Amino acid sequence: MLKEKRECVALVLRYGGAGLSLLSLQEGRVEKRWFKPRYRGPLHRGSLVSYVSDRKIGQQVETLEHVDIELCATQLGFQDIYLLHYILEVCHNFIPLGSEAEQLFHFLVELFPRFTFFPTAGQKKKVLCRLFALLGIYPDSPGIHSIVYQLRDMPIDNLLQPHLELDSEELMGTWLSWCVEMHPKGKFFKAMPFLLEK
Repeated sequence: MLKEKRECVALVLRYGGAGLSLLSLQEGRVEKRWFKPRYRGPLHRGSLVSYVSDRKIGQQVETLEHVDIELCATQLGFQDIYLLHYILEVCHNFIPLGSEAEQLFHFLVELFPRFTFFPTAGQKKKVLCRLFALLGIYPDSPGIHSIVYQLRDMPIDNLLQPHLELDSEELMGTWLSWCVEMHPKGKFFKAMPFLLEK
């Protein structure tokens, strides 16, 4: 049987049993299988991994080989594990399987080492709204449209600024609540509603 192999790098969005949900730079949002039980311990959600994707031509199941952990989730999100979980939840639930997300992947890899700069709920909302802006998911509202355009092109250093107008924070809260409400599995989200309660 013919095999197709490809070297890839990805963020682990979810991990259970042998199943992995990944946001891959080369493959986009994918689901894979990894049959290496003794190595499963340190591979946590949010980890940055490199791997070889092994697909047998004609079969649906794609597996991983030669998995290496480049950065562990606890290294990335130890200063704010909740923000890491918000981001992983958004990526897993809102990026359709097979979708390319190169711009979003680069944004996250640049963002993760800067987690110490997000002490307020308003800053976390800015980060999540930037994710949704990059994904093109937002309600049809003129006030929110103006925020979408600002966030989409905003340099990451500006995104880190703590100052945020009160009305902008309220609009972003409305935007995030809309995203939770409109998603078919929104009532099962764990991380994002926690942020919106504050």
